[in-house]
Amino acid sequence: MARHYKKYAKRNKHKRRLKNKAAMQQSKLEFMLSQARKQVVNLSHRKLTDDEYLVLSRGLKFIPSPSVKRAKQDLLHDFDELARKMRCRYLYHGTCIKFLPSGHTPPLTCNTLENYLFNTKHELSSMQIRKFRNNLSLSQRSGIFFSLNDESLIIKKADKSNNVVILDKVNYLLEGDRQLNTQHYTKLENFDLKALRCNINAYVKGMYTKGVIDYSTFNYLNNGIVTPIGRVRSIFGRHSVRLSTILDLNKLLPTPPLDDLITRTLDL
Repeated sequence: MARHYKKYAKRNKHKRRLKNKAAMQQSKLEFMLSQARKQVVNLSHRKLTDDEYLVLSRGLKFIPSPSVKRAKQDLLHDFDELARKMRCRYLYHGTCIKFLPSGHTPPLTCNTLENYLFNTKHELSSMQIRKFRNNLSLSQRSGIFFSLNDESLIIKKADKSNNVVILDKVNYLLEGDRQLNTQHYTKLENFDLKALRCNINAYVKGMYTKGVIDYSTFNYLNNGIVTPIGRVRSIFGRHSVRLSTILDLNKLLPTPPLDDLITRTLDL
């Protein structure tokens, strides 16, 4: 009777351990989900799954572990393509042949190049591929695949925190267009780079004449002859900041950063 009791007691003890372990894993998963929902802000129409929340909460710089199933085959295939290009360059460089059909297989070349290609391919084929620990489950990999390939969504990092924000692309473009159509910007029908340079030089010269900037600052901004201009980004058409906005900023600031002011004006 005692042996029979001890047998069932041991089995029940093992069941309790498995039950407690499953409960701990479930509580850990619920805690991770609660933290992930705080780090991922979903402003889109799509409802994210738990796996997508867990993957996106790791940040946009997270790198999934690579698959090593066909790593050696892919490496050898890439090396064969490299060897083909090296043979083509050795045979046809400096000749009258400028264009070759795609995938052209050249004949064998000199012994030096062929020995090098053979020994290198032999070393690559005998190389041991190190296995990586998979840092994502299959469901999480499928979740991140659908999220990244959804063209109707935009996934960005928040400006003021480390949160990940998911937006609809249509709403994102409409919001950007709305901000560019405010009174702070004006749309340019055509962009004259030479006229812009002349206006900037005249504006800088006027500030120097009125005593707003000294000679060293004027010489730095004018750069001797002309003022170097920055990039001009085209977003929903070409826009530029109004000159009245710059003048208002100069009145409000006690010491306006003139060096950066013109650069930022041109860098829009």
